Amino acid sequence: MKQLMLILLVMPMLIVVGCPQQTDQAPSPPITVNLSFPDGAPPLNQEAELIFIIKPRCILKNMSIEVRLPEGFELVSGNLSWVGDISSGDDLEVIRSTVRAVETGNWTIESRWAINPEKQGGISLVPGWHPEIYVSVFEDSAEWGEYPPWYEGGGHPVPIEVEES
Repeated sequence: MKQLMLILLVMPMLIVVGCPQQTDQAPSPPITVNLSFPDGAPPLNQEAELIFIIKPRCILKNMSIEVRLPEGFELVSGNLSWVGDISSGDDLEVIRSTVRAVETGNWTIESRWAINPEKQGGISLVPGWHPEIYVSVFEDSAEWGEYPPWYEGGGHPVPIEVEES
C-alpha cells in the first residue's frame, strides 16, 4: 500500500517536471578561435588585413597566441603574437595585422594558442596549432578558406580520371 501511495505521489511530479533527458550534443569547448582575412586574401604584391578572434567561455589567464606566416607572405604592420588575460563573454580580437603576398602559390597560415596551467588553478588546456587557413595566391587574385582552395569539395583531393588504352 505504501508503495502504491509513493507511486501515485511521484507520477504527477514526473508529468509536471519531466524526466531527465539525455543530450546527443558534445560539451562546448572552453574557447573558440578564428583566424581570417575579413576582406579577402591578397593577390600578389597586395596587402590584406589578417585577424585572430577568440571567444572564451571562461576566464583564461596568461594566454599566448602566435600566428605564423609562410614564406609567401610578409608582415606589413601590426603584430603576429599576443599574451594576456581574457574574460569570458564576447568575441575578442587579439591580433590584427596587415600582411602582403610576396609570392604566388598555395600557402598555409598557422596560429598557435597556449595557456599556462599554473595560472588557471591547475586546469590544463592542450595547446594546438589551430586554426589554420589555406591561401592560394595568384598574380591578380587570391582564394582562402578553412579547407585548401586548391582542393574541390572542402578539403578532399580532386579525383584523377585515367583513360585506359
